[in-house]
Amino acid sequence: MKDYEILGIDIGNCTTKTSTGIIFDSKITDIEPLGKSDMLFMDKKTYWLGEGNYDTTYKKVDKQSYLKLLYGAIGLSEQSSNKIINNCIVLGLPLSQFKEDKMSLVNMVLANREKIIRINNTEKQIIIQDVEVFPEGVVTLPDDYEGIVIDIGGRTTDCALVVNERGRRRVLNPISLPTGTINLYKDFINKVNNKFSLDLGMNDAERLMLNGLYLDGKRTNINFAVEVYKQFVDSLISRLQVEYSLRTNRISLTGGGALLVYEQIRDRLGDGVTLQDRPTLANARAYYELGCSIWQ
Repeated sequence: MKDYEILGIDIGNCTTKTSTGIIFDSKITDIEPLGKSDMLFMDKKTYWLGEGNYDTTYKKVDKQSYLKLLYGAIGLSEQSSNKIINNCIVLGLPLSQFKEDKMSLVNMVLANREKIIRINNTEKQIIIQDVEVFPEGVVTLPDDYEGIVIDIGGRTTDCALVVNERGRRRVLNPISLPTGTINLYKDFINKVNNKFSLDLGMNDAERLMLNGLYLDGKRTNINFAVEVYKQFVDSLISRLQVEYSLRTNRISLTGGGALLVYEQIRDRLGDGVTLQDRPTLANARAYYELGCSIWQ
């Protein structure tokens, strides 16, 4: 019987997700918040997960918060009473960073492979026995899929054409656009704030999109701000038209940002556009399945 757990972890720029269904904003602070948040004690310092500011460093391997988010995700995912937790984990990198940064990420994790942490006052010894890294987005596709995959993350939108040649998958013409949900939320909230002289934060964007804006007790039209999503779709499609044949390829949308723009993209490009099941967790679940194929 194996003495380790396999875990897929997707540390995104906007949210951190695991294959067990854990999800929290990719933010961390050492200032105790007013509300309830998951607490992580690590390296002799206390942090709160999902609070503070986003780490907008473009390259994931350079993020100062990466290891804290990683150990927070592992700690929250393990619900058993075991004090010592052995893990084999699978992580991901955007296609544009994968070749250059894969080994750097592996080495960084293995250099910090064992820590004693406290998660919400429960002490755990975390041991990372092994780690693998795969490219984000393309790993979420079925083995026989051929077409375009678009992974809309927090800071990047990664696209690629996937084909099967003689039984082997090939990833052609990968591109990475430096825009994602964080940029969309920021632009959306800035438009609302400037119009109505408010000081709403980026965390309010999703709430306003779902429920609308109530100002002085009255529902207020914010269609002018929603225009930022249309502009994002217009820009994305324009770039895709240059890089790929949109008329002859299926398109699979994944990533947390896919939920925001799926309908607009489908309206523009037709029934060949599909939204993956639970796209926010798609990468983490795919990492887990790959881990099982490696270590089981």
